[in-house]
Amino acid sequence: MSKQTEEKKGKSKQIKLYDIEKALSKLEEIKKTLNELKIALESREIREAIDFYEKQKSCGLEYTWVKGGSGKQYYYYYLKCKENGHTVSIYLGNNLDIESYNKYKRISKRLFELKEVLENFIENSLEDMETLLNENK
Repeated sequence: MSKQTEEKKGKSKQIKLYDIEKALSKLEEIKKTLNELKIALESREIREAIDFYEKQKSCGLEYTWVKGGSGKQYYYYYLKCKENGHTVSIYLGNNLDIESYNKYKRISKRLFELKEVLENFIENSLEDMETLLNENK
């Protein structure tokens, strides 16, 4: 084997070794970021939004009227929810900011879905990363 071929092989091994170290370093950074994301998903604000969605995902908003004693019609917002095969009405009042309510429900739904997907991904990824990092110490 020529000297030039041996030098190329030596450089190739060094590059591969360097690439592994670089990849492991990036893996550590990703692991740290995933742990931070895990903590963020457990924050009070995220939990409250997810709880809101879980409680109201089977509910629909309804604007209806009630006839008062004097015969006058009064309008109110209700949540109509399905619970154990029955419809339950939850009074929300007549001053509901419908845009804000709908926006918060959409945000809550996205956070709920995101948390479900990410929790599984983060746990599996962290376990895999820990194994890889321990193998290469």
